[in-house]
Amino acid sequence: MTYRDFKLIAINLMKTNPLNTDKKRKIINDYNSSFQYYDKRYGEIQLKKYRRFFENRKIQNKKILDAGCGTGLLLEYIFQKDKLKAFPRYKYTGVDIALNMLNKFHLKLEALGAKRIVNLVVADIENLPFRNNVFDEIFSITVFQNLNDIGRGLDSLVRVGKSRFDLVISILKKASGLEIFDTLVKQKLVEYYFDYNHRIEDNIVWGTFSKKED
Repeated sequence: MTYRDFKLIAINLMKTNPLNTDKKRKIINDYNSSFQYYDKRYGEIQLKKYRRFFENRKIQNKKILDAGCGTGLLLEYIFQKDKLKAFPRYKYTGVDIALNMLNKFHLKLEALGAKRIVNLVVADIENLPFRNNVFDEIFSITVFQNLNDIGRGLDSLVRVGKSRFDLVISILKKASGLEIFDTLVKQKLVEYYFDYNHRIEDNIVWGTFSKKED
């Protein structure tokens, strides 16, 4: 994966991904159908989450993965908050399972002036198509409740993070897999912080992580 120019890499998930299930196919179809009104419906909700964890975060000179990036709301927030539009010095990769969401994201890049720093990839978080130890900063916001296997998704994110990397992940409070999510975070990661005492719809975990030694 290179970062020279904007790329939209379409992987035919419906045919080639061995992790596909009826649940995942439904998620793909739902997001591909709802992309036109996604920002209007969820923009303000997501903004509250970004404000929660992004206040003192520094991303310059880093390689960033936004796993479950949707229509690019997080990148828009980064540009607006840090005023980095003119001089962005980071590399951003957005991954989403729904191609139509990324198509909408693509249309925003011209206005953001971000084409040279952005890659968009259609892929499954449980089977990320990146080599090991790539990213300095990983975000996965309001995604984990959609996964078939939360442990596999978490392992996938950890694999592509560098030996020491920053991670922010969240899951809906009402998700059926919340207890599994909490347990796996405690088992697999160190230096984590649970942020559950707030009124937004997600439980959030963040911190600077070091991979545990085998």
